[in-house]
Amino acid sequence: MATEEKEEKIEIVEVFTTKNRGRGVRVTSDVKAGTLLLTEKPYEFVLQNIERGYYCDQCLTKRDEILHKCSACKFAYYCNKDCQRAAWTSHKLECEGITRVSPNIPSDHIRLMARLSRKRKKQQAPALNGSSTFPTHIDQLQSVPTDLRGDTQLEFSSWLYTLRRFMGDGEASNMQPAEVLEMFGRMRCNTCDISDGELHSMGIGLYLKFSMFNHSCDYNCIAIHTGTTVNVRTTRDIPANKECFLSYVDVLKPTATRNNILRNVFQFSCKCPTCRDANRDNLRHSVRCGNPECQEAVLVNPDGTVKKCSLCNFEGFPASFPDQLKTVEQQCMAKLSAAEEITNFGNWKKVLELSEQCLALQKGMLHPYHHLVVETLHFAMDSCIHLEKWEQALEYGRRSIAHLEFHCPGNNATAAIQLMRVGKLQQYLKMIVEAMKNLQKAEKILLITHGADHPQYIQLKEMITACALERRQTPRLESIEEAEPHQETEHKEETSKPAPEQKREKQKTEPVAETTEDKTKPATKDEKSKPVTEQPKVEGGKPGTSEEKSNSSAEPKQKESGSVRKKDLKKAAPPKEETKETETEQKDKSAASVSTTSSDETN
Repeated sequence: MATEEKEEKIEIVEVFTTKNRGRGVRVTSDVKAGTLLLTEKPYEFVLQNIERGYYCDQCLTKRDEILHKCSACKFAYYCNKDCQRAAWTSHKLECEGITRVSPNIPSDHIRLMARLSRKRKKQQAPALNGSSTFPTHIDQLQSVPTDLRGDTQLEFSSWLYTLRRFMGDGEASNMQPAEVLEMFGRMRCNTCDISDGELHSMGIGLYLKFSMFNHSCDYNCIAIHTGTTVNVRTTRDIPANKECFLSYVDVLKPTATRNNILRNVFQFSCKCPTCRDANRDNLRHSVRCGNPECQEAVLVNPDGTVKKCSLCNFEGFPASFPDQLKTVEQQCMAKLSAAEEITNFGNWKKVLELSEQCLALQKGMLHPYHHLVVETLHFAMDSCIHLEKWEQALEYGRRSIAHLEFHCPGNNATAAIQLMRVGKLQQYLKMIVEAMKNLQKAEKILLITHGADHPQYIQLKEMITACALERRQTPRLESIEEAEPHQETEHKEETSKPAPEQKREKQKTEPVAETTEDKTKPATKDEKSKPVTEQPKVEGGKPGTSEEKSNSSAEPKQKESGSVRKKDLKKAAPPKEETKETETEQKDKSAASVSTTSSDETN
């Protein structure tokens, strides 16, 4: 226990009592951006139901290989026997409960509540030793009062009935409604999403020490998970004795939306500098200038009327424009809400259809800084990735980067992950120079937010290395244009040769693309080791196939890996230009292909 307390303080952070926010966490000395403040395992956690079969239920690691299913409940999936044994303490009673309520499946929060209740009874809550001590028991956490009136009371009654049925008569008989309500409030305001390296949420958990960090939309720290472990790092320099803040909500959303979430879940409103920045928030609702020659964002008044353009002074919007704007925003929000729901079932064709409908509605009206444009591009890019529409996905990704960099300045992990995803697509599509720029920009941010030892950062460094290697191996045609005058003369002399000789000279210096016959040959060891041949595993949204996932109440189909077969990529690749070759040229080409490294199967 003494060792644990020593690890908690580490002379970097400490718990203290704030003036109006209860307990909080502050640094005890000056710290630089990227400093690791806290590493913690969860008090309890569960994998989200919609991610069954994608991630291991115990370590929350995504696996490409087949996961092993619990033979009793056929609900939980594990990497191997080790993970299954480690999970048995928590899963034993849960396994019985799932079998008891089958074919119904308890919700994520019902399962987490049951785990928290069982663990709470096994531990005796020690008294806190002053305000500077991190909690060690769930009873030491703050609970948000829940007002049971009308529909809320009916909802809680239904929730309590489901919980008792899931836990069984033996355990449920000792549970009083007041006790459950207290636990419900404590769980509601202290749990958080558990995300993978690409910030895709796949679990929910409760962390005791982590729960001490207060919220601010103008945050100076970020929580990144590695499996179930949470790591809190600083996103900028923090002076000694200053409080550390995390953001509980998505800062890309408008201020009103963020505060509605905070009031409903945590019962407070945020008044940080970001929330008080009316100009930046107004840009999240901006429209395009009515002057076709002007690209400026025009702000909208609270009553829906449009202000005069600050750049060209245009103010000739029609009187019907506010109503048209309101209609477009409502339609887009409805379609995006439907798209978010559909992603849970993997129907990416429908998600893309809804996204493109939104983009069509927004065209010519909403400015690229509008929050609905950013959200729509996110869904559009994710759906194109799952449907293997690589060029289209790249176009949407490129458009979203400028918006993210504006809305998320500084060391923002969301912007960095998007830069990485766009760079991965560019790398696959042989846009190496552009890929390097985006990957290097992402690397600077991920080093701060994720740390050098995080798997996501390590993967990014490998991609940069692969890009650098491919750039050295690929003939640089652009160097001809930048060559010295004497080099240009030599080039002109070469081009004066007869056409067949030019082709043979080119074959000696350039790798030759595989012919149809070459595709039937097994890949060589060198071909397999080349990083540039790897199909991009650009993840986004919910992983899965282009078809709908099975209903969550049924046994899940084993998920497919993030990779896609190369032959499928070739279908989407543009056809190469066909040229007629003489018999002599074909022999020369065959000889050249033997002496050089085979090129990648790309477009």
